[in-house]
Amino acid sequence: MKALWTVLLALATTTGASASYQYYYSDTFPSINGSEWIANGTIAGDGPGLTSASSTGGSVIAIPPMPAPTNEYEVAATISLKGSGGDYDLYLRASNDALHGPSPSGTYYVVELDDPKFSGTGCMANLAMYKRVSGIITALGGGTQVPCYDGMVIRAVYTAFGGIWVYVSDPQPGSSMFSLYLNVVDG
Repeated sequence: MKALWTVLLALATTTGASASYQYYYSDTFPSINGSEWIANGTIAGDGPGLTSASSTGGSVIAIPPMPAPTNEYEVAATISLKGSGGDYDLYLRASNDALHGPSPSGTYYVVELDDPKFSGTGCMANLAMYKRVSGIITALGGGTQVPCYDGMVIRAVYTAFGGIWVYVSDPQPGSSMFSLYLNVVDG
């Protein structure tokens, strides 16, 4: 199954007393720059985004170190949904070999938008979080159904207090975005 991500994979840390986010890196992946990203599995940059034609998927993990403070940061992705299906993952606290899916590897927290399904003019998908430590994958909280659409943005924020906030943009004018918070323990 081929999944296309138009990814503005933006990495951010908080700065100063205001604790506002300052993005320190973003990429639309016309290709995968080997000095900036470690590619795992089967994945390619193809212009505006990442693709994988493999059922086992792929991941990219940032190489450059984050500026201080490294105990809190955000990963954001803009998802290009042209049809039903696919899994879209955002990695947090990931080892260089992190890959979630049928052939998992590494250590990570992952926020996953799973199997978007279009029906009529709407779309729904399952949003879930997992962690993988010492080869064991643990679901963190149950999956939650969220609205999905072409161009949606998913943000995952790892907080200084050991929690993960997940925000999913909502396409409905005047409504707020969906958010989810889990307090996790590094493992």
